[in-house]
Amino acid sequence: MPTKNALDDNPLVSHSRRLPLHNLLPTRKSYSPSPQRSISDLESLSNFNKDEKPELIHRWHHQYSILSTVTFPSLGLLFCGTQDHQILIFDMETYERKDALTGHTGSVLCLTKSKDEKHLFSGGSDSLVKVWDVTTMKETHTIYSLVDIGDIFSLAWSSSLNTIFFGAQNASILFVHLLDSIPKDDPSSLPSQRFDKFFDSTGPTGSSSQKKVDKLQTRLIEIPSSNIIPYAHNGFVYTMEIHENMLLTGGGDGYVKIWDLFKGVQLIKTLDNDESVLSLTRNESFLYCGLTDGQLKIWDLSTYQQIRSLQSDGGDILALAASNSCIYKGSSDGVIKWKFGGDCKEEWEAHQGLVLSTEIAYKDGKVLLITGGNDASVAIWDISEDNAPLRRTSVAAIDNDSLLTTLGEMVSFKTVSKKPELYIDDSRRCAAFLTSIFKKFGADSEIIPVENGNPVVYGCLKGKDYKTKNTRVLLYGHY
Repeated sequence: MPTKNALDDNPLVSHSRRLPLHNLLPTRKSYSPSPQRSISDLESLSNFNKDEKPELIHRWHHQYSILSTVTFPSLGLLFCGTQDHQILIFDMETYERKDALTGHTGSVLCLTKSKDEKHLFSGGSDSLVKVWDVTTMKETHTIYSLVDIGDIFSLAWSSSLNTIFFGAQNASILFVHLLDSIPKDDPSSLPSQRFDKFFDSTGPTGSSSQKKVDKLQTRLIEIPSSNIIPYAHNGFVYTMEIHENMLLTGGGDGYVKIWDLFKGVQLIKTLDNDESVLSLTRNESFLYCGLTDGQLKIWDLSTYQQIRSLQSDGGDILALAASNSCIYKGSSDGVIKWKFGGDCKEEWEAHQGLVLSTEIAYKDGKVLLITGGNDASVAIWDISEDNAPLRRTSVAAIDNDSLLTTLGEMVSFKTVSKKPELYIDDSRRCAAFLTSIFKKFGADSEIIPVENGNPVVYGCLKGKDYKTKNTRVLLYGHY
């Protein structure tokens, strides 16, 4: 695999999100009984603590809706995509507006970043993906397709592959390997420059206006037809995320699709959520899917099982963020917080309108929640009180103190086999914890799914002498 960062060698420098259209699509509603229905009933979100909101650290205001956000904690910067084609830059320490990146000719619907926080990626309703060098705050690449793909709703960057993936309005998934791409010099193929049969047809005078082509100040990259997956979903591709060597995508058809990136973007699994998937986020081995009508479904990626279905009275879940202790859902009713392994569910009016973006950031020992809305504001909330430090997995040491520490961590998980739905989150986390311990000690380990119950954790330690047939010892226990 290439290790060179394709973004570091560029010598060039340069200077109304339409709200989600899922309501225009037919939804998929299933009326068949499901084993998750009882779990949903147990976790009904009807009893809220209203307006017990966390501390508001700061709120910035703009003239147009804030559609997308991404934080760069090491730089202390917050980037916000807006309805008026800009990417606003805010300082998270001084709370000043530092600058604004311009280049899109449509609403900036999605943002993501490289892991090293050197580059920013943006996608918009102008059918373009732009790459920005954060050290210079200049645009370096503009990525476009010869196919009319419509709005770009979602982005995901793979650092190991030097590849940007994005989902579009025409139900396709597209990707570009920046290291292998050959830049173009002719801007005539950009979506804004192509001939439109309706808008560019000759009028009563028999003439049409000439389109002005601006001087190039960025590298143009045309997406090869081989890098377009048409009809990847039967609906808009609203959301996506990278997990290890997989790409997770959610669409208006109600499916989350899992693609293996090391096999040429090959579909390996499909998770049916019944309703349009508008947002998704991941924490540990759990995948959280925000659906229409306030429904949230939780999947265990280690077994591909749906383990919870939560229903709230709020509107469509347009944004999701998950910390180690809580899920935060953005909708028309504000932010709804649900705490893992407990009944603590709270709601507060984070914005005077739709919450279109949520993100968790860790800075200076604090856990922060960033929210953006169609009230033209973006806010930072201190949610440190709700989020205890992450449970750390012990190293593979066999001294007495280390083994006791590992045992103490294991027994701290609330694993109850009689009614697994009550503590299903902790049970799954304990299974993942045990798997990681097995692997640290050199064992082959996997999680074996069990229908309507806790999974079985399998671990096999092999002897040093593979040629001699030794006695196999089976150890069995409950976790």
